[in-house]
Amino acid sequence: MFRKMVNMSGRVKMMLGVAAGLSLLGGSKGMAQTTPLFTTVDDFAGWTISGDNWGGQVTSVEPTTAWDADGSTTDGAVNNFAPGTAGSLEIDVNGNEFGWDGQVDSPNMLYNAAFLSAFDPGATGAGETVAFSGTMQVVWSVQWTGPDNYYQLGMGLEYPGDSYWGQVWSTSHVYDGIVNGLPTYTDEIPYTINAATGGGGLTLTPWMNAGVYGSGIAGVDDTMTAPMYIDSISVPTSQIPPVPEPATLGVLGLGLTMLTLRRRRQA
Repeated sequence: MFRKMVNMSGRVKMMLGVAAGLSLLGGSKGMAQTTPLFTTVDDFAGWTISGDNWGGQVTSVEPTTAWDADGSTTDGAVNNFAPGTAGSLEIDVNGNEFGWDGQVDSPNMLYNAAFLSAFDPGATGAGETVAFSGTMQVVWSVQWTGPDNYYQLGMGLEYPGDSYWGQVWSTSHVYDGIVNGLPTYTDEIPYTINAATGGGGLTLTPWMNAGVYGSGIAGVDDTMTAPMYIDSISVPTSQIPPVPEPATLGVLGLGLTMLTLRRRRQA
């Protein structure tokens, strides 16, 4: 009886070891709520004014240290989470309208495996996309004036699977207060990626849906009165398949091996 109790105790210990290994698999990734895609000056390098910049509304786009909401000095997935410089993307329209138009483009992400593993899990960076539905979170700042004072943030996803023409719009818009002197918002944008092969490009393009838009007359349209800043574009960490670390797999494997040996010895 006593021997059985000792064996049971040892078996429980082995199971606890296995459980510990499994818990480590969730480890540090499970601690974070979102995984950044773009968040530093380094990440936003290479964004350009789009060829669809109708009427020249956007006068400049550039990474900047002039405003930052999160203080992150770690690059996002586009740069494999390397050390970076805190900052954001500045989009300047100099009082022009900015609405219903994809006027700023990210670099091509279709061959960036680190980005795709978070944005389109299952895609490998070989110029293909796989079917997937997820959510982006965008932290940004904008100041406007006009009769409605309303903007809805959207994101254009341009890649072969949508014939380079697809817009998705925020379904949640939260005011975060004044951060570093500017009104700051967090938007959630659901998106769906279609499977496609054959290469090409995948770019992200910020879109704006203005409350009153189209006349080009100041005071009649809702108009940006200062540059728009995008501090980060991220995705929920929970949508990214976990990648076990070698040390974590070692802990799990050791627990399973010890449990197997104990069973053989008892047999």
